[in-house]
Amino acid sequence: MIIKSIEKAMKMLDFVSENSGGTPVKLQRIAQAMDMPPSTCARTLATLCACNYLEKVSRTEGYILGPKAYLLSAHRPYRMDMLRVAIPYLLELCNKVQANVSLSTYHRGNLYVAYSAFYEDEGIRRKGTTHGKLYSSAGGRVILAYMDPMERKQVFETRGMPTPEEWPAAITPRSLEKELSKIRQDGYCIACPVNVSMAAVSCPLWSGGSRVREAMGVYMPVEHFQGEKREKTVYETQLAAYIINKQLARALHE
Repeated sequence: MIIKSIEKAMKMLDFVSENSGGTPVKLQRIAQAMDMPPSTCARTLATLCACNYLEKVSRTEGYILGPKAYLLSAHRPYRMDMLRVAIPYLLELCNKVQANVSLSTYHRGNLYVAYSAFYEDEGIRRKGTTHGKLYSSAGGRVILAYMDPMERKQVFETRGMPTPEEWPAAITPRSLEKELSKIRQDGYCIACPVNVSMAAVSCPLWSGGSRVREAMGVYMPVEHFQGEKREKTVYETQLAAYIINKQLARALHE
């Protein structure tokens, strides 16, 4: 049984997390998104602030994530069991191809980036769990491709078909199945989303034995993803995924 008041509070927390970007989110905007009267919304927000999951910047500016929200993932990243296996190989891949790497996971209709490492001149910078994009990201497309057909059907019934902005080559059922079939045949996905100057390659991770709920990959500026660099990136990503999957299978049977 779902307790509606708690569900609504969690949705508020999600909304602020997804829409703040360091800028406070106003009460009116949150209330409109939650379809709640501002007075009711304000009381729930006040409770989240009292528990330090949100912080009220000022009376007029709005709300940002509070320290407890950050501590939740700081203590134990999501899917720590998988990350413990994957992170060393992700960091090795990051250095080999000199590009950013990430591991995405699917849970109840949503894609989350459980881990990212950014390749920079001064070294590798890491980042914890954030929301991902199921249709426009290479990781999301990989997970969709290997998903149980009935579950995938439910995803499309809930979300609708991809838009031209999200996945221009897969906006009809026929073209979508063609794209997903190609991903399964290749064993990886290359994505260059519309209006985004980044290219990505992603491979499936078989964390549950026969199920794919995670994907790992590399992303970099699209102008770098050319020629030999492109070929090397695809090869190294596939190799890293193969090693991680081998280690996961071993851990599963220990």
